[in-house]
Amino acid sequence: MATAMQVTALIRAFHENDRDRFITTALQLAAHEARNGHGAVAHEIQRLVTNLQDQPKAKLHSFTTPEKSLLDDLAIIFKPEERIGELVATAHLKEQLKRFLLEYRERAKIVAHGLSPRRKALFAGVPGT
Repeated sequence: MATAMQVTALIRAFHENDRDRFITTALQLAAHEARNGHGAVAHEIQRLVTNLQDQPKAKLHSFTTPEKSLLDDLAIIFKPEERIGELVATAHLKEQLKRFLLEYRERAKIVAHGLSPRRKALFAGVPGT
């Protein structure tokens, strides 16, 4: 089974919301299990990590109850059902949006190279833009 250090590192990465370290530690755990002859366990861990890597990155923030009640009037949180492919826009605009979203998803890599990713986008046009 996994070493105590691996389990501790996995829990610490989860607690600190460090997705990359969590994935790296889980893959190390899978390799350890494979070396110990636990191929089925190693395969299952690798499958779960692959599924995790396919999901978009997200940060979770929690608020205490009084803070949450203050935020309820400030924001409406929803997940849009529309996709970029359904967007009625020029090919050039769609490409710019895709680049902006890619930069947002890969911001950790950008920061690692000493650069600052974009944090804002300004949309202008008729109401509903």
